[in-house]
Amino acid sequence: MAFMSEFLRISVRIVRLTFLGIELLANVALAAWTVRFVSFKRYSAQLKNDALLPAPSVRLSRDVRRIVRLLSRMLPERSQCLICGIAAKRVLARRGFGSELSFGVNPNATPMVAHAWLIAGSVVVTGRDEKRNFEEIVRF
Repeated sequence: MAFMSEFLRISVRIVRLTFLGIELLANVALAAWTVRFVSFKRYSAQLKNDALLPAPSVRLSRDVRRIVRLLSRMLPERSQCLICGIAAKRVLARRGFGSELSFGVNPNATPMVAHAWLIAGSVVVTGRDEKRNFEEIVRF
């Protein structure tokens, strides 16, 4: 009986992760289209700071981070941080959770280099590895 219970729990988790992955893939495609064809002034209004909403569980934040990391391999290097951040923010907001999308610049780089990262609660969902090289200039 315990085996069946564990099997059922794992099966439900796999199904949930699959649907989360499909939703993230659709949002990555939508975010890529938005970044490419819509002015920042127009779509930045949709990135409003929803920090007053409750933070997602650490497990959900990490699941989103893992799936976004897999999906980001399909994107060009120069655009993946912003697109993945917007997509993850939309997915978390759809579930009623707050997150903060931050933009920063590297003050030491000769040509200006920018980066975006998403923080949900205590978890850096996207852009975690590069975040330490950048100074935050704005947060949505």
